[in-house]
This record gives sequence, structure tokens and C-alpha cells, in this order.
Amino acid sequence: MISVKTNLRQLPRDKDVLVWMGHSSYYMQLNGHRILIDPISAEYALPVPFVDKAFEGSNIYTPDDIPDDIDVMVLSHDQLGPPRL
Repeated sequence: MISVKTNLRQLPRDKDVLVWMGHSSYYMQLNGHRILIDPISAEYALPVPFVDKAFEGSNIYTPDDIPDDIDVMVLSHDQLGPPRL
């Protein structure tokens, strides 16, 4: 998967943007508001390192890439999912 990493911290706050951050994660700026949707920064979808590895290129953002002054964060679902037995 080809990914182009946008420097989110350098985007002018008054510029409306939508950035796909991988999987179900998005960063938006709309009317001067910074919105983070379903952030994920792990390499795996589960807390074990051998199940559900993220697709290469879909996890290029880290928490350090996200601006400190997020106005709204939306969590639409549990990223870890139910326990698997």
C-alpha cells in the first residue's frame, strides 16, 4: 500500500482537510476545528504480537504526529474487539 505521510502539525488550522491515517483512523480539520476519529497507533490489532498485524503503510502515524490541541476525538468502536478464544 502506498502511503504519503502528511505533517499534521504544520497544517494551517483554517485549512479544511481530511487525512486517512490507516484502518479506520482519520484526522480532519473543519471550520477551524481539529477532529480525530478512531486513532490507532499500534502495529497489531490485538495485544499479542502474532495476530492481526497492520498492513504495511497503514500505520505510518504515531501519537507524536498528532497536534496537541485536538478539539474533538471520536471513538466509534473498540479497536481491540472482543476476546478471541
